Amino acid sequence: MKNDVKFVFLAGVILMSIVIRLPGLQLAPVDDEAIWVIEIGEAGISYDVITHPPFAHLIYSLFMSVLGHSYHSFRFTALVFGILTIIVTYCLAKEIYGLRVARVSTVMMAILFYSVLASLQIDMDGSILCFLTVSTLYAYLIYLKSNRGRWLLVSSVFLGISLLTKYSAVLIVLIVFVYMIMSRRDKLASMLPFVVIGGAIFLLFPVVSYVSGNWAIFTDTLGWGSENVESRGMGILKSSVKHVYRIVQYGTPLLLLFPLVSFARRRRKEENLLYIWVAVYFLFYTFVVSAGNISRYFMIIIPPLVILSARAFLILFSQLRMRDLLSIVGVALVLFGVICLQNGGAQTIEPFTLERQNFGVISQNADIWYSSTSGPNFRVSSFSFIFVLVGSVLLVVLCSFAKGHEGKLWIVFVALSLAFNMFLVEEFLFHKYSPDYNDVMRDMISYYNVNNLEGPLYSVNEDIAYFLTNESFYNLKSKADRSTLGKEGGTAVVLNLPKRMSLVDDNYAGNFMIRDVDEKCELLKVFYDGKYDAGYVYDC
Repeated sequence: MKNDVKFVFLAGVILMSIVIRLPGLQLAPVDDEAIWVIEIGEAGISYDVITHPPFAHLIYSLFMSVLGHSYHSFRFTALVFGILTIIVTYCLAKEIYGLRVARVSTVMMAILFYSVLASLQIDMDGSILCFLTVSTLYAYLIYLKSNRGRWLLVSSVFLGISLLTKYSAVLIVLIVFVYMIMSRRDKLASMLPFVVIGGAIFLLFPVVSYVSGNWAIFTDTLGWGSENVESRGMGILKSSVKHVYRIVQYGTPLLLLFPLVSFARRRRKEENLLYIWVAVYFLFYTFVVSAGNISRYFMIIIPPLVILSARAFLILFSQLRMRDLLSIVGVALVLFGVICLQNGGAQTIEPFTLERQNFGVISQNADIWYSSTSGPNFRVSSFSFIFVLVGSVLLVVLCSFAKGHEGKLWIVFVALSLAFNMFLVEEFLFHKYSPDYNDVMRDMISYYNVNNLEGPLYSVNEDIAYFLTNESFYNLKSKADRSTLGKEGGTAVVLNLPKRMSLVDDNYAGNFMIRDVDEKCELLKVFYDGKYDAGYVYDC
């Protein structure tokens, strides 16, 4: 009977997870996401741009062969692995802390924005790699507790597949090593077969590449990895602050403050695995990786942060009552309405500002942008972000002084974080308060086709390349040689996306083109989404 109840609960949460994520299947691919859809085409897999080991390529290709070649099938692939990650996270939480923490962890994975985003992103970090990482560490922990060799073998296989997905998976070995030194030195020798078997599986990649005559596929991935790794020097402090900010921005204060509560009350040696997991990846991206989409890279630590936050929740609400849950939901709905009101008065955006001779101007609007080369693209009023951040800190501080009222303050804290997460999920999926680039892009493409505009096509957006040419701009002349802009005629199609880098930096191809298109081409049409000037089409 108890097992039936456990299954019904888990199945119910998984069903809720799927329902929440289903609207996201229609989201158009954003930049790097479009590269995946283009490079893994109907004719087979191309490794020209996605220079990573092949497992994720093969997974997407397999799903594509069954579901058909479209970005919907790629998002569905990510969703499947995201759901699998939720299930394994439930198992890991149950193994470390027990059933109650596992249940709360599962609910948090189902509804929190960062987890929803990770399980819909066409890439590897938040879905495929995250699932493999959680599975590897879960299987190894089961081996340590049961001493059954088959679990060590399962963990080793997952390690090998993880390495075949992305080279950063080597950090799993470091996580296990540090954990063994701290908590299980008696089993340290088990790391030898773990590494040997996992390494042997990974070696299939260079061996098959060499035997098949495609040795460059392997060496290119090594070259790409080395380009993204370097010492940070004096930039370490700045990098650390940036990374903490990204965790707060995407994970909300909940996933930063609650793990600290859990850390202060740590009791079991098994939970050290979670803290080491977070610390290793944070230090790696602070000290080693020079650049990249930190919001995407940190998806790998969502499961441990969620488990630790779930444990903190149950520490603070040791006698969890239905009245407390209803209070959290009720206050969250009120605060959600407040945040919606705060975001209702946004004006035109100027992230890249196409005004003549005004390319150094940063957006005059007080917005926090959720943006990366693998999506999403939406804005949140910076007032809302500050309201949530400062409000969360004040509530935690007040808990130290308001003796006897801590429970009520923690209810408001959880409700505030939940309300903000609800708002972020709504904006990611439906864009009620920010420009919906899906609609704008479709309108621009329709305009291009209806008016029979001429090539060559110029853009800095991979998603435009996918919809208009089904070819990556890494393969188009306009990507490689910006000097042709305007000389050969053609059309420039530009999304007015949030500013990501300094507009005076000509090393960033997007800035180079945006200055050129405004100087050399004639503006044909501005595309609005409500009050937002979200796209431009130029005749060159």
